[in-house]
Order: sequence, then structure tokens, then C-alpha cells
Amino acid sequence: MGHFIGLCFVLLVAGAGTTLFAPLLPLYQEAFGLGTGAAGLAASVYGITIIPAMLLAGPLTDRLGRGALLFPGVACFALGDLAFALAAGLPWLIAGRLLHGLAMGAVFSPLVALASDLMERERPGLAALGAAVASMTGFGVGPLVTGLALHAGIAPARAPFLIHAGLMLIGAAFLVAPLRARHTAAALTSPPGSTGGQDDRGARRLALLGGVGGWAVGGALLVMLPILLLPLGGRDHPFLGGAALAAVNGAGVAAQLATWRWAPMRALALGALGEALGLGLLVAGLAAGSQPLALGAAALIGLGLAAVHRGGLGVTIRATTAHRKGQALSLFLVGAYAAANFSTAAFGLLADAVGTVSALAAYAAVFGALLVATALRALVGLPAKIPRTALVAAITTPRP
Repeated sequence: MGHFIGLCFVLLVAGAGTTLFAPLLPLYQEAFGLGTGAAGLAASVYGITIIPAMLLAGPLTDRLGRGALLFPGVACFALGDLAFALAAGLPWLIAGRLLHGLAMGAVFSPLVALASDLMERERPGLAALGAAVASMTGFGVGPLVTGLALHAGIAPARAPFLIHAGLMLIGAAFLVAPLRARHTAAALTSPPGSTGGQDDRGARRLALLGGVGGWAVGGALLVMLPILLLPLGGRDHPFLGGAALAAVNGAGVAAQLATWRWAPMRALALGALGEALGLGLLVAGLAAGSQPLALGAAALIGLGLAAVHRGGLGVTIRATTAHRKGQALSLFLVGAYAAANFSTAAFGLLADAVGTVSALAAYAAVFGALLVATALRALVGLPAKIPRTALVAAITTPRP
């Protein structure tokens, strides 16, 4: 269990690094003269490196071992932090995001696969729950730290990134023991493919659909929320954006801990419905100028995103044989992060053209429909290769 906790710490710190800069977007806009479209571009270039990195990381971690990319990934995080700390314009922000994307793509799938290798036999589902809770906690801690730095005026554009670089280097030390334990366990177990889940492409496709819809909404919100809140008091209270992002992620983490016995398919379905409802309420809150409604809607989106993320990871792990686990997790995460980054860029450009509320309404119509369709397919529909009895059992039977 100690090795698993160490892996969760690394996941938490890695997740925090990817969202540290979000509360700084209004500051960057003012300092560097950026529009909403340019700010969205700086956020979305993350996808240019994380997507190919994840596509390569999955097969490589299955073939070369879980540790092959973890330490290079930590080094990329540190370099990205340095780029942000020294930022003097948009190119520096883009460089930092590219390096952070490369780093996250290199470490996330191997970390989740390593956690599953260590824990799935003894405690099924714990790896997916731990990965979802740790990463979502990190996504919330990052903007909270930056928001506090903004509020206190303590080098907000530098200090959070330098602290993060130090924590990632500490996290690298936590990787050594789990990698040794996994190597020892692998030598004592049966051949590849004899442990783990059953190969079920239909279930993996459903998880991927949920990940795309969930992260298209939640991922964009994790970046753009400070900008969305500017008309509702964010200009007068710079801490508001970071606090709101922390609340979004905090709601998701709390929900995961409260519903940890839910089967992955059930979490996927109900999380998708929660995100769709929250997105509609967010549009209503911004249109009405209601800060409480907007914040409550954002928290509901965070709750739904965490459930979709945990459910998607759990379904993917259970529907994949052990020797293909890294590759399957990478494909799920690639779909999720691609949706998050490309939709963020599209939203920023649309907001510049038609206004924030109109852009969000169009966004809600498209991705809200996708989330509802995913939930219905999981609850009452039938993916092509999932028998009805298996689907009903996955939804209604709690984990032991």
C-alpha cells in the first residue's frame, strides 16, 4: 500500500503542474496583450505534445517496462516549469505548455498501469479510483496554489512553478521502490495476458466516448473558468478564479470518495449526466449574471468529470488483458485530452467572435448532447459487443 500511495503522490503533483497556469491567464492577458483566443491557444497547445506522447507511452511501457518513460517525463516537467517561471511573452507560455504536455503524456499511462499492476489483483478498482482522485486533487491544488500566490502577491508567475519543479524531483524518488516491487511481482506471476480483465472492445469504446465528452467540457472549464468569471467579480477578486477551480476539483474528489463502491459503468453514466446538467446551469448562471449559480454549476461539472474519469479508467482496465493495459489506457487518455485541448482552443476563438455566453451556449448544445447520449447508452443502450446481462450487472452490482 505504501508504494501505491507514493504513486498517487506523483500523480497528484503531475496533475497540479498542468493547471498551475490557469488562474494566471487574466494576468498574462494584461501583461502580454493577449485576447481570449490567444489565451485559449496557449492552453490548447498542450494537446500537441500530450497526444503523441501518450500514443507512444502506452505501447512502450508495455514493451520496455513501466519505468522507461517516467524519469524523462519528470525532467520534462521541470523544464516546463522553468519556461513558465521565466516567461516574457506568449512564446514562453507555449513552450511551457508543450513541455508539460510531453511530460504528462510520458508519465500518466505508465503510472496508472503501474498502480494497476501492484493493486488490481488484491483490491480490484483501487488503481482507477486512486488515479482519478489523485489527478483530480492535483488539478484542483494547482490553481489553488497559484490563486493564493496571486492573492498574496508573492511572485505568482514564478513561485508556484519553482515549487512544483522541486516536488516533481522529490516524486521521482518515490518511483524507485514501486518499480522494483512491480519487477519482482512480474517475475513471480504467470505469463503476460493470463491476468487482468477480459478483452472487450465494446466496453472500451463506450469508455472512450465518455472520456471525450467529459473532458471536452471539464477540461475546457479547468482552463477557462477564471476568464468566464471575470464579469461576475473575477476582475475585482483575482483569487476567485483559483478558488473556483479548486472547488470544482474538490467536489469531484469528494464525490469519488463518497461513491467509491459504484461499479465503473455506473460512475461513467451518472457522471456524464451530471456534467451535462452542470453545463446547462453554467450557461444560465452566466446569462443571468449569478455568481452563486455559476459556481454551483462549475462544481457539478467537476463532480461529473471526476466520475466520468474514474469510470472510464475502471471500464478500460477491466476490459483489457494485462499485457495490453498500457496501450488501452493511453488510447482512453489520448481521446480525453485531445477533446479537452482542441475544444478549449475552439471555445476561445468562438468566444472572441460571438461573445462568451453565446459561445458557451453553443458549446453546451454540442457536448451536452454527447454526454447525454453516452449516459443513455451506458444505462439503457447496448454497445455493439457487450451482452445485455453483462451491462446490467456492471451497472447495478456494487464492487465488493
